[in-house]
Amino acid sequence: MIATVLRNLPAQAALAAIACVAIAAPVAAQTTVKEVTVEAPRTVTTRVETNTPPGGAQVEVTTIKIRVGYGDLDLAKSSDVATLGARIKAAAKTACEQLDKLYPLHPDDNCVSEAVVTTTAQVAGAIAAVGR
Repeated sequence: MIATVLRNLPAQAALAAIACVAIAAPVAAQTTVKEVTVEAPRTVTTRVETNTPPGGAQVEVTTIKIRVGYGDLDLAKSSDVATLGARIKAAAKTACEQLDKLYPLHPDDNCVSEAVVTTTAQVAGAIAAVGR
């Protein structure tokens, strides 16, 4: 498509278009996504019946990940850090509720707090990056 457009432009305009693309590409590649990922895992162990001893167990781990954006926040402000914390907790609660629906017989009372902890290093890194 770019080649078709360039064929229809005078030479100077074509060079200007190529220059714009060449300049814009590295800038677009440098933009960072301002988000953290909340991970809520659920481990479910079920007994496997076999005809020969010993019986076994099957372990299944399901993890729900939810991205939480903070591009609209200034993490140099404590109020915005608190806002990010509230967003993370809400995402963790949503993820854990989804896991509870998938595994109603295997509830995990620590799910939300453990999911929030998965973001600790990410949030610390984001706050540290503001100070640079």
